[in-house]
Amino acid sequence: MTRKVLTSSVIVSLAVLMGAWNALSTAFAAGNQFTVGVTVTADATPPSIPAGLSATAISSSQIDLSWNISTDNIAVGGYVVYRNSSPIATTTGLTYSDTGLAASTLYTYNVEAFDTSNNYSGLSAAASATTLAPSGGGGPPPDSVPPSISSLSPSNGATGVATTTTLQVSMSELISKGTSGGVTIRKYLDSSIVESIPTASAQIAIIGNVVTITPASPFLSNTQYYIEIASGTFVDQSSNQFVGISGSGTWSFSTGNATPVVISGVLVTTSATSALVAFNTSASALATISWGTTTAYSDGTAGELGYSLSHSLAISGLLSDTVYYFSIAAHDISNNQATPYTGTFTTTSLPPPPDTTPPANPSMLAATPSYTSIALSWTNPSDADFQAVRVMRKTSGYPSSSTDGIMVYDGVAGSAIDSGLSEGTTYYYTAFARDASLNYSSGSIASATTLVTPPPIPPADPTPPPITPTPGGSTPTDPSSPSSPTTPVTPTPPDTGTATTTVIFPPITSTSSGPFVDFPITGTPSAGFLSLTLGDFIFTQSGGARLVPRNGVMRTDGEQNIIVSISYDKLPDVLKTISITVVDPNNGNRQSSYLLSVNKEKTVFQGVVPAFNGEGMYAFVVDILDHEKQGLMKISGVFDSRMRAKISEGPAAQVAQMITDTLDIIETPVNTVAPVATPIGVAVGASQAVLLATNVTSVYDLYLLFLKLIGLLTGLFRKKRSEPWGVVYDSVTKRPLDPAYVIAKIKETTKSKGEAITDLDGRYGFLLTPGEYIIEANKTHYKFPSEKLKGRIRDEFYENLYFGDSFRVREGGVVHYNIPLDPIEFDWNEFAKKQDQVFQIYSKSQNIRLWIFNIIFYVGLVFSAFSFVLSPTLVNGLVMGVYIGIIGFQVFWKATHKVTRIISKTTGRPIPFALVRVWLSGLNTVVKKTVADEFGRFYFLVSPGIYYVTIDQKQPDGSYVEVFRTGDLHLKRGVVGEDLLV
Repeated sequence: MTRKVLTSSVIVSLAVLMGAWNALSTAFAAGNQFTVGVTVTADATPPSIPAGLSATAISSSQIDLSWNISTDNIAVGGYVVYRNSSPIATTTGLTYSDTGLAASTLYTYNVEAFDTSNNYSGLSAAASATTLAPSGGGGPPPDSVPPSISSLSPSNGATGVATTTTLQVSMSELISKGTSGGVTIRKYLDSSIVESIPTASAQIAIIGNVVTITPASPFLSNTQYYIEIASGTFVDQSSNQFVGISGSGTWSFSTGNATPVVISGVLVTTSATSALVAFNTSASALATISWGTTTAYSDGTAGELGYSLSHSLAISGLLSDTVYYFSIAAHDISNNQATPYTGTFTTTSLPPPPDTTPPANPSMLAATPSYTSIALSWTNPSDADFQAVRVMRKTSGYPSSSTDGIMVYDGVAGSAIDSGLSEGTTYYYTAFARDASLNYSSGSIASATTLVTPPPIPPADPTPPPITPTPGGSTPTDPSSPSSPTTPVTPTPPDTGTATTTVIFPPITSTSSGPFVDFPITGTPSAGFLSLTLGDFIFTQSGGARLVPRNGVMRTDGEQNIIVSISYDKLPDVLKTISITVVDPNNGNRQSSYLLSVNKEKTVFQGVVPAFNGEGMYAFVVDILDHEKQGLMKISGVFDSRMRAKISEGPAAQVAQMITDTLDIIETPVNTVAPVATPIGVAVGASQAVLLATNVTSVYDLYLLFLKLIGLLTGLFRKKRSEPWGVVYDSVTKRPLDPAYVIAKIKETTKSKGEAITDLDGRYGFLLTPGEYIIEANKTHYKFPSEKLKGRIRDEFYENLYFGDSFRVREGGVVHYNIPLDPIEFDWNEFAKKQDQVFQIYSKSQNIRLWIFNIIFYVGLVFSAFSFVLSPTLVNGLVMGVYIGIIGFQVFWKATHKVTRIISKTTGRPIPFALVRVWLSGLNTVVKKTVADEFGRFYFLVSPGIYYVTIDQKQPDGSYVEVFRTGDLHLKRGVVGEDLLV
């Protein structure tokens, strides 16, 4: 059986339309907007076959049908009714009355369900019925009822009709075309004829009881029409003619506006993970937006549920610091489409995590008592975000937090007086430093006891004492007589409460000094405290570097704070107070004590010892007070403070002058056979060595190399330090740039704070004091900052890219930005198009240069040797030594830096600027990365082992694609010994 598809005018809700697809991702709506996931597939699941079909003869010309409802995964659209295997009607109900039948005739029926995606279920089981015999004998009366209109599409009076709309008429019964008549389309305004369609035209199609009329051309926009159908255009099965419709009152409608919608005023507001796209349309429209990290816009789609002039679409779930592409589509109620608007936006970086690191403690906290007051003094920490110092006081022990006890002071001064105190009372103070994020330090501690006013001296007795005779007849003496000899008595000064300064050096075992000297120490600490050693405490400095005690001594960077901590689980679960007291050998062995406080998570006790003020051996003792046992445990050690070397600028100029004088001596004529050939040969040989080991391309680069040499010589006798680094590289080829000049400047004053010249691998490094800085990078024929990579945080080879923005350095912070520079006179597209020609020019020029250099060098060598034989002076010997050194360096360099090439199998040409990655076999970890040069040459050195290598070739559009992967390579010497054929 050939299925004839019946159509009818069906109004489908938005929910059903959305249900026409099986969405693999979640769809949700909010307000006037809905968002649909990115992957959808067409619904291909048919509804279930209708069951329970029954047919009942009602009269000699009518049979009624009924059936059970079908089910579908989305929605059932309706049912097609078949009579004697031919479709006769469509309906959305579960019953149908078939009229106009012949009397005493058997009819067979089937029903088929269809869904909103036009999937058909298949025919139901058949049901048959025979119409009743005509009453009164003589046969049924003839059918004289003409067909009539059931519905129109578009409906009468409809507005906003699309200009490409087809017309549909649903009749009350099965019809066919008549032999006359036709359809006329007229303008409503003046009744002028737009089109006349004869009945026999193919523009009029009939299926069952549905007539479809297709105009020859689209309707005009913003125009009202009405339709006339002549009598006799349609006839029913009994040849009763449709009476027709005429005039403008039965079927009229208006088309919508055909002016394209215009999108304007697009404004994108971004955050780290979301974006809000706002825009306007020239007409009330329905808009959707699609987005993605490429122009495929494959990450998602969001749309609206209602028409409006102003639009705002939200996008969520984005990656931070990422460039996104988006496309906006819109159409009005007449389905006039807007030209899609495309653009990009970049999400912001994630906000830095909240600052939870407390500042360093105030140092040198001292308490000097008087009778009713105590003078406090301290030194504020040097943290960049330091805000204030808060001093708390108690009489029962040291305050453990910034809210424990009575607040004595809160501010930025370095001293305070606590007055109104009681005489003869011990007061305990803790000074907490606070930063801008309201983090408090663990606290510095000190205590003092106020003085007591001495009792008044009783008045002297006015009665003189009796005179007692002295043995031997001596004259008695009146003690009160002025002539009596007296022994001067030095009065005992009152106790001032000032602690006696004692030189303390490990091991510290005294219990008569320190922060707990006034505590009643009457017992022995718990066994858990007595088992602790210095190794149970963790001492760290900048970057988490752990200090390891060697025989109780730890070498420290004296310019950095020391964080002291111990695991909470290592301590007995009793009330305890922990402090560390440090003795300053550069300040009269003055003692400073700092609390260790427990963190919020109760995982560690931690405190901070501020940076020292000089080099030396700083003895310290950790005191652990067991309040339950009234015992004190002491653990001692020493901080060996070392200060960083301060580099002066003077020696550089002196060394530069020395080098100049030496060059003058070398270039002084020696009155031998070849006064010109010798220095030229030396210069050429040295140039070859420089070019072999560097990327010199200009006179300015030679100047930078000279500065680097001065820095090397001035650093021979300085302390060495390991600095983190960033890389300056070519943004197109990814090759490191050597030499390049990098300057770190203070943002506010643009004053240089640090300068560096990159090494052979393009690396530079700074150690900067806390503050806000900017970096500038310069190299001949290159531009900074890069425009090609601007806005990106990484490329195919490097991360943490820098483009001239300001940045803040905290104490102990490092600078390790990678800086791309754009080549000014290099076009990768032209290079890729003309590789053959470029290789020929490069190879030819390189060979000519090498030939000329070798001739000059060896001619100079011959004449230098001849000069040395004729006149074996110190100068000639020095020149020969330079020649031998240059030859030795070139031999050594070529032997230790064997160059490997990447060659194309198909063309035999080198593959320039390819990315080479060395992977550790079995772990799939990159251990080395490098970039080939314009001749496809590269070199790397790794530890001997088993590796595999991948090659990413640079494409004409500038992107990279992996084109080669080796098998496992056993690199006995850590280098690849053969060229790679790709």
